[in-house]
Order: sequence, then structure tokens, then C-alpha cells
Amino acid sequence: MKQEIRQNGKTVLYSEDGCSIPMIFNNLVGKNLKGREYSDYIALVAIPDMGFTYGKIAYYSDGNLIATGGNQAITFPPLCFIAAGPGRVAIRPDFYFYPPVGKD
Repeated sequence: MKQEIRQNGKTVLYSEDGCSIPMIFNNLVGKNLKGREYSDYIALVAIPDMGFTYGKIAYYSDGNLIATGGNQAITFPPLCFIAAGPGRVAIRPDFYFYPPVGKD
């Protein structure tokens, strides 16, 4: 059984072992990984090492569509703009700001 993950109609990863592709697909769509771990996986593994880009993906088994990444597939990390000095701004994808607790 050939399983594959496609992006933009092209096969990016495939396997016939029956377990690697479903696990990797779940990693890519954020089912197995959350928060910083997910952002790091996408930025440091999926894009540079596996050949993915930001955008939707699809999981196929023997040529049949099994699942799509939906809105969460390989998403851009949240960005935070931090003042780095007069006229300079740093962009940091690893900072998260949450609303103050109890302030509605």
C-alpha cells in the first residue's frame, strides 16, 4: 500500500510501511504537536528537510484521498514585532502574547 503526502498536486513524501505517512501527516497538521513544538517542527524540519512550503497538504493511500490539512496545514507561525531600537523592529515568531487574565 503506497501512502503519500502531496502539496500543490505533487508528492512530497511517500512510503509503503503503513505507519510513517499518517504520523508525519498528523505532525504537519498539528494533531500530534502543539504550540512552540509545532512551530519548530514546521520551520526546522518540514520546510528545510522534507521540502514542504507553507500551505495546504493532502494525505493519499493507494491514490485515494484520505484527509486534507484543512485550515491548519503547515501554518505560518504567529509573529510578534518587538522594538529593537530607534527605527528598528525585530520579528520574532517565538513570542506569544495572551490577553490579561480577568480583563474582559
